[in-house]
Amino acid sequence: MKKILFTIYTYSMGGGAEKILSIVANGLAERTDYEISIQEYADYGVKTERTSNKVKILKPIVNMKQSSRVERIVKILAAHFCPMLLRKWYATERYDVEISFNYQIPSFLTRKSAYNIQWIHSDVYDLQGHPFKRFLQSRSYKKADKIVVISENTARSVVELFPQYRHKLCTVYNGIDTAGICAGAEKPTDVQLAERTMVFLGRWDHTKDPLRLVQYTHRLIQEGVDVSLCLLGHGKLEGELSAYIENAGLGDRIRLLGYVHEPYAIIKQSAAVCMLSTSEGFPTVFAEGMALGVPFISTPVGGVEELADNGACGVVVNSYEEFKQAVLDVVIDRENAERMQRNCREHIKKFSCERQLDDIIALIEQS
Repeated sequence: MKKILFTIYTYSMGGGAEKILSIVANGLAERTDYEISIQEYADYGVKTERTSNKVKILKPIVNMKQSSRVERIVKILAAHFCPMLLRKWYATERYDVEISFNYQIPSFLTRKSAYNIQWIHSDVYDLQGHPFKRFLQSRSYKKADKIVVISENTARSVVELFPQYRHKLCTVYNGIDTAGICAGAEKPTDVQLAERTMVFLGRWDHTKDPLRLVQYTHRLIQEGVDVSLCLLGHGKLEGELSAYIENAGLGDRIRLLGYVHEPYAIIKQSAAVCMLSTSEGFPTVFAEGMALGVPFISTPVGGVEELADNGACGVVVNSYEEFKQAVLDVVIDRENAERMQRNCREHIKKFSCERQLDDIIALIEQS
């Protein structure tokens, strides 16, 4: 019986990486006799992922609601400069396989002595202007047996910044629990969306850039396009978003719902899932929308090439004018929208949980 350790920055923020890890860990617990543990670096206490009782959740390294500023500084320094000291305190057992569920801190916390898999859930272009961070990441990739990427964009970013490790790359697409998503969409919700409403789901921060989406939607409304926007999530831009919506008098057309634990019934009502992120690895929310027959509009970030299927399921935009045309095509043109809805339900079958688990088990069995 193999002992597997997953390390992740946070397993408690309700984000896409946490959802994928939950799917993977639960699937492995169901299909194998692996002994699985999850080590979270930072506990934010926003959401508790549904995790099998066969999966051991280790004590988080930092509790972000209870720890002092001094403790956070000490531990962040330890994570970067002496991560094995943290391992001695928080993950004391020996594991056959260690899998970091993203780069930087989760990868630093893995041991070289185990079969080492470093799984990247975004691109790594943000390291481009940070030589020291690149040095630390390169040192971490050196101990890796395999570097898993989740999209063509992710692979390109690793090859461009760390070409010496291209021979370690392998691709595993994120798996989507289509049945679970569809079941969740049937649960009752108090939120009712107007026709032609787009939804945004994600952190309200500069990487996800919800403010640009709000500004673009404002311009559409000013130009007479009959469309609305609903934003689900939370983050440091909440005050700025609220102020913009209030000052522009958009309260009846653009709504901030905050974080919603069960968003699928809301997504199902929407005309499109829209995000104008500056960086993504494989946007889980687009795949979840596709499972419900909802197409997407996105900037050219990681994973959208594969999900868009040459425009059949989503539209990739680079400017306001392209965004406007995408909204007209995806949201306003009902005949085209219905065709894209059918395409979404068919194309998402290529990103099944079963296929993802098959690939991961094959990797683990190489250890």
